[in-house]
Amino acid sequence: MTTPRIFLSHQTAFAYWVHRDVWETRKTRSVPTASDKQSVIALKDTRHLIIALNDKQPIHASVCSSSNIFESEGIVLHYRSVPYPDWSFRRINKDTFVASPELCFLQAASILPFNALVLYGMELCGTYARTKEIGGTRYKRESLTSARKIAAYLGKSQGANGIKQALKASAYLMDGSASPREAVLESIMTLPPRLQGFSMPKPQLNYGIPVDLPDPQDPSKQLVLHGDIVWPEARLVVEYDGEQHGQQDNHASDKQRDHLLLDAGFEVVRFTDQSIRSGSELERLARTINRKAHLRKPTSQLQWDSSKEVLLDELLNRSDLPWL
Repeated sequence: MTTPRIFLSHQTAFAYWVHRDVWETRKTRSVPTASDKQSVIALKDTRHLIIALNDKQPIHASVCSSSNIFESEGIVLHYRSVPYPDWSFRRINKDTFVASPELCFLQAASILPFNALVLYGMELCGTYARTKEIGGTRYKRESLTSARKIAAYLGKSQGANGIKQALKASAYLMDGSASPREAVLESIMTLPPRLQGFSMPKPQLNYGIPVDLPDPQDPSKQLVLHGDIVWPEARLVVEYDGEQHGQQDNHASDKQRDHLLLDAGFEVVRFTDQSIRSGSELERLARTINRKAHLRKPTSQLQWDSSKEVLLDELLNRSDLPWL
């Protein structure tokens, strides 16, 4: 008897990537076919592969035909009427596949509201993952994908469910975000006025700036400091200070870092979790960026108002990932 192939998707795939890396899987052109007859036992056996999945969450999987869908407690099967582009799934093992990060972004577009979808895309392209564990975030992981790869995948997915929302959100994705708070600030600063943002030009994230010191790891090379959020042409670095930055040793290190960046010609502006919740602080930062970047925008776009308050509330308090 042939072992059925399982194509994990939607919330199950989203949960899979929280604790997994791309290198743990393999690229494949495999997609669901009519011969992949799903079984309850085979589907439920995949639960052990999903670290972030609890027993109360159903297994979501994709099938090739509506006739392959059946009802069973703890299982949700999804049928897609348009063909999958190449590389839509990644191989976990011989008979188990998972939706690629690019397909995950598209599938999430049918589940998440717009601002939450932008933050999810930033996470897929960033070096962190929000988790349900204590602490809430997994840091310093490899990026699962990039804004360019997501855009290319969406370009081949016309007619798929959620494509309009996904295309709209993908325009605001950036690579390299290192924390959820950085992603929130980046979104507030760069979203256009019609979406209540400050309409700043896109920054470079984790941008390397050479400074006048040898690299401690290799004294023959110049030390390169990576700024959290950088507008290179404006010579402006915005740094996020998490809780650890309040400690004395870290505070001294931050001061030294600021001096080195200043010597390299970059002004440093720091923000904290407290300041990101302050409209006046965010307006001040937007005006600083605007002045340094020599933008010619109506000053009304830089004023904090009730619409931006709604955006900030959505980004901070209404963008949780339901599969966690």
